[in-house]
Amino acid sequence: MLSAFRHKATTATMASGNRHESPGRNQSFLFINKTSTTLAKNPAESFSISSHVSKTHRKWLKEERLRKLLASSSMAVVQRPVLPAKAQIQAAGPSRLAPRDSYPTVTSSDQSQRGRSALEVIAFDPAPAQASASSSGCAEPSGRVCLFEDSQDHDDQTQGIPVKERSRRVCTNARSSLAPLRGNSDPFSATALPLAAQDHEILRQALRFVVFVACPDNRSAVWRAPIGNSSSSQIRLRQTIGDEAEVHAILAAGYAVTVKGSKHDYTRSLARGLYHKTKAVELLRDRLEKNGFSESVTTLIRLLISLDFEASENEAALVHLRGLWNMAASMPGILMDAQELLRVSDAWISISLLKKPEISPSRYDPGNRLSQPFAEILEALDREHLISMDKQGAAVGTHAGSCFDDKTWSLLDGAQEIVGTKATMDKIDDSNLLHEVIAWVNKRSSAVTGYCTTGYVDNTEEAASTHAQGRAAESVARTLMAAACLCAMMFMNFQFLDLPTNYNFSKTSQKIEQVLQSVSKRVQHGKQTAHNKDYLWLLFLSAMGNDVFSARGDIPYSPWPVTEFHTVCERLQFAEKHDVVAAMHDYPRHPKTDFFLGELFEHEAPLTSIVPWSRWCVVLNHA
Repeated sequence: MLSAFRHKATTATMASGNRHESPGRNQSFLFINKTSTTLAKNPAESFSISSHVSKTHRKWLKEERLRKLLASSSMAVVQRPVLPAKAQIQAAGPSRLAPRDSYPTVTSSDQSQRGRSALEVIAFDPAPAQASASSSGCAEPSGRVCLFEDSQDHDDQTQGIPVKERSRRVCTNARSSLAPLRGNSDPFSATALPLAAQDHEILRQALRFVVFVACPDNRSAVWRAPIGNSSSSQIRLRQTIGDEAEVHAILAAGYAVTVKGSKHDYTRSLARGLYHKTKAVELLRDRLEKNGFSESVTTLIRLLISLDFEASENEAALVHLRGLWNMAASMPGILMDAQELLRVSDAWISISLLKKPEISPSRYDPGNRLSQPFAEILEALDREHLISMDKQGAAVGTHAGSCFDDKTWSLLDGAQEIVGTKATMDKIDDSNLLHEVIAWVNKRSSAVTGYCTTGYVDNTEEAASTHAQGRAAESVARTLMAAACLCAMMFMNFQFLDLPTNYNFSKTSQKIEQVLQSVSKRVQHGKQTAHNKDYLWLLFLSAMGNDVFSARGDIPYSPWPVTEFHTVCERLQFAEKHDVVAAMHDYPRHPKTDFFLGELFEHEAPLTSIVPWSRWCVVLNHA
């Protein structure tokens, strides 16, 4: 190859070590490297560098390249260039939206074999994807494969490598995602943007940022999981950092984690995170304007949804969710994949905004526990560990003396079912069974949540309508059913308060109190005795929620539910605890929380939470 520079040699320099000057010593020469086309050139013509200096340099350069190659050999597979979106789709199948084991592939048999290659276990996080097709938890087939990493370039790189060497490389890469990375093994060296040293640390912090899961694979990732848990989050960081917009979103996630953990750097981290999130949105808008919707924007939009939700910007999260859902709805091929990725975020945003979900829960509701293939196994575990499931499968329409309709009772029974299954789930040792149960809890709880928010909206609207028409009793009943829908969601999640990524129902608890206060006078002066029992149970849950979340420090304590509870007990002439227990027998309950009923009878007008958080942790079996 020609070297595109000229050198003007001075006489003094060229004469060093040689007193005889050849013709043209002070002239300009073109230095070239010898190739097949320049082998015949003579010294009178332009010549290649052949001095001892250039030979030493070439030797050093060769050794340096070899050293770097050896240093990075273990990362050769995972650091390969990220293919363009079109090439990735051709290499790995039509979809990147679902996990490998979740759906039947439409590729050829040899492509399926490539899908089981060594790259499956080389992940950025230390937890490899171990779930099989029968236990992955994503039972709904979409007929699409979704892994861009299964491309031909990986086969080429691993072809001919001994088995021992492949095993060594796998072990080398199965390290903790937060462990220090040195030299050329730094996974962030292939980012789409030039990054400063501090940005690398921010990217590592981003591994701790929680996103809504697609297919949870463990107890702690039922609804949300850290980005670093790629098998649950379905975000492959090594691919994500190859996209400029996604790099900005990942950096924003890293700063969101930093904001929570650093008080002295709070302002700067907040500003930097906002900058990167804004930049990601700008790049997303440009990409959609130029190319329209493509599957490559799915991860980016999912990150933006989680970023906005974490920042309590629920309206912005809803805008992103609606955009992705509407675009996916126009592409039937990826509609099911998008549904799997969005259903949890849709349910949680609905809770936050107290609105109907965008995705109908009936689209993904797997049905109650009794209809599942593992129902008998869980029933045996319930009997073995004395787990109460009194309300599971209770007949709808048999609740005499209640103003709740059948639909509301169905929701309450569904919430009770989830609570009981959570207690059973903690006793399961079989990993395959555990994956199936976790996947069912993920879908079923999201569906019940969607039904509850829908029920709240419908009953609230109906209560306003009937009240305007002068039907006071029906309006009160509808208001109580609206509160019951909120209580069902909160009750369902009491058992999951041990999860650090669980939804914070403290605001829901405050909303329940607000709804009950709006109807308290009408219940007091009403003639429907059924209203009083329903109202008493709702007050019990409201008081318990207020006590739990105020003890945890989420909200200030409100004594109103407790004082109102005592007022209703006096109205119903309940003087003893067993009278209340008998009256609330048909309502969702957890045996461990019965102690709180006794505490309520001993405290008529508390000024602070009745039960300390340390005791709540023991009662609710929290670590």
